[in-house]
Amino acid sequence: FIENSYPFLDIELVKFLSSVPINLLMRNGTSKWIFRENMRNIMPEELRTRTSYAIGDELIEFGLQEKETKKIQQLLKDSASCQFGWVDCLKLQNGWQSYWKGDTREQSSLGAWINLEKWLAIHKISLEKPD
Repeated sequence: FIENSYPFLDIELVKFLSSVPINLLMRNGTSKWIFRENMRNIMPEELRTRTSYAIGDELIEFGLQEKETKKIQQLLKDSASCQFGWVDCLKLQNGWQSYWKGDTREQSSLGAWINLEKWLAIHKISLEKPD
């Protein structure tokens, strides 16, 4: 997954990670596996192995459902990742509709998609060909 925090938005890191086999990125339900393994004996174990973060699901849910609905609907309409064919637009829209109705099973996928869209926008990556 692409995160919207440094160093995970670095273009060179993203290029490298896009070439890494998925089994090195995610293993036994642990994300960023290759990063976590490389940080063994460098990063404190409690940080290296943590699976939760400071922002609670309630805050994410409030942000997605209450504050950012119009922005997300526009993002769904103009999704660069859908245009690139990286994301199944119909599944994405269905996931959003299910989430909006209270099914939170797709929450992390929606968050990953929003991060991807943000990354594409920050780096001005589009389907347009340069002049």
